[in-house]
Amino acid sequence: MDAIVSVLLYQMFKPFGKTLAMVSAALRLIAHPAIGSLNLLNHYLAYHILGDAEFLTVFDEAQRQSFSLLFMDAHRSGYLIAGGFFGLHCLLLGVSIYKSNTIPHLFGGLLIGSGIGYLVETFGNFSLPGYEEYTALIVGVAAAIGELSFTFYLLIKGKKHTYDQETK
Repeated sequence: MDAIVSVLLYQMFKPFGKTLAMVSAALRLIAHPAIGSLNLLNHYLAYHILGDAEFLTVFDEAQRQSFSLLFMDAHRSGYLIAGGFFGLHCLLLGVSIYKSNTIPHLFGGLLIGSGIGYLVETFGNFSLPGYEEYTALIVGVAAAIGELSFTFYLLIKGKKHTYDQETK
């Protein structure tokens, strides 16, 4: 679904800056459909390594549990990397909203705030371990406010408002 959203957002903002809309869509495609989907493999492997497959019998239970935790940690890192790309997407989407003059600039500012939240989480968790609860709170609040408000705007008023502005 996120690939479809990327294409739709590109189409929506292309008239106001084709390159900006393309880079924003590409970052979103890299974040979730690419990195996020591939990162699910780490979840699968964390579960699979604990199974009863014949080839796993060379490892004792403690070793398999350690490998499983390694894959879970790899998933966490993959999630953070995807979040960095998504944060950049949110920043550029916010700029696109400012450039469009068809959507209230408030939503652009809120999405820029969301993007900053994702980047704080990504870079904060990698560079300052031990503050994960704080960075999760920052991104959670910023994303909830920015992304949800923009989504509700588009669902409730966006298409009609955007169409009315383009026909003026």
